[in-house]
Amino acid sequence: MAVTADAPPRAADAVQRALRPTVGGPFETVGGYADVLDAVAREEPGTAVALALGHEAVREDALAAWRSHATRAHEAVSAATTGRYDGLFVARGDAMPTGTVARLFADYRAPEPVTLVVTDTEAAARATDGRDISETMHAATETVGGDAVGTGNRARARFDVSTADFIEAFREAV
Repeated sequence: MAVTADAPPRAADAVQRALRPTVGGPFETVGGYADVLDAVAREEPGTAVALALGHEAVREDALAAWRSHATRAHEAVSAATTGRYDGLFVARGDAMPTGTVARLFADYRAPEPVTLVVTDTEAAARATDGRDISETMHAATETVGGDAVGTGNRARARFDVSTADFIEAFREAV
């Protein structure tokens, strides 16, 4: 990270002490802690905040929410209907954690540099080729009258049109 390039070594020690990513700490690795916080923030935001603030009493609830989120995401990856277009991989399915599913497809399964995951009312996109996918998502939602948010290689949207119409708008924006 650019902001840590000039940080003294004690900065890393301070972060490590705060997160305690060791046996006996809240989680054994910083990556594991980040995964749990990410999933729990999507499922139970209040629990995620309490966990981040160091309240050990919510640890088991956080792990249960993380397991539930992960199960739903992996089931969605297995059940999704997929399509491949020039430069775009699309996965469609029922209610699912679209952001997590988009990350899983983009990182492990998508043969194209842009991944779009769509349900009946929401979508998430990831780009693995360095493009700003948030601009693409904003263009697609402007076309269909939805709302988008994103930055860099990830974006999300809500819309009130058919999934086919949204996918078409996104394909045109890519």
